[in-house]
Amino acid sequence: VYPVGVGTEDNPSPLTDAEVTMPLESPAWYPPASIRAEYEADGDYLPRMIPPGPDNPLGSHALMLSEKGYLIHGTNKQFGVGMQVSHGCFRMYNEDISRFVYEVSKGTPVRVIKEPVKIGMKGKEVWLEVHRPEEEYSKQDREKLWQEVAVAVEAFREKMPGVEVQRMAIELAVDQADGLPRMIGEQVTRVANESAEPQRSTPDGDETREQRLWF
Repeated sequence: VYPVGVGTEDNPSPLTDAEVTMPLESPAWYPPASIRAEYEADGDYLPRMIPPGPDNPLGSHALMLSEKGYLIHGTNKQFGVGMQVSHGCFRMYNEDISRFVYEVSKGTPVRVIKEPVKIGMKGKEVWLEVHRPEEEYSKQDREKLWQEVAVAVEAFREKMPGVEVQRMAIELAVDQADGLPRMIGEQVTRVANESAEPQRSTPDGDETREQRLWF
């Protein structure tokens, strides 16, 4: 799991099923015509190619994707990681992408999804991940997310019997809505150890053994 920066509302990242086509080390950046036009409209000049180095927006490494025009790459503006700031590419910290680029191979599937609420098991632990829709977290957005979380948690508990969750942990995940996975409960189904129960005699001399089943 790595933090990333994604596209703005005007230039959203594509929801797509793609794959890695090529790793790049010290990439040069060739700004598309649309971005150069934006700079020109603001009175700035953007060259057709920016060479590798500290001023390169792609950072130290990049992964080219089969989704034309989009990359997973480093950055020269670390504050943008974790925010909606790009033109659709996926920004990572240079220290992360410099390792990640060598952990994946050509043809590795890349699935871009938009799921504000995700819940699942890790071992016997229940984990919840909640993403706010925008940096500004309004009361309306929070209430909507809370409803989605409530539905997701209830459906998960029906599917996974024996699971207990903590309301305070869920409320914290919704209040923060920062996309970080948080443990909210665990699977607690237990069967008492039959051999640990003592024997006892009934009035007629027959021996019985107590058993308890916990849910």
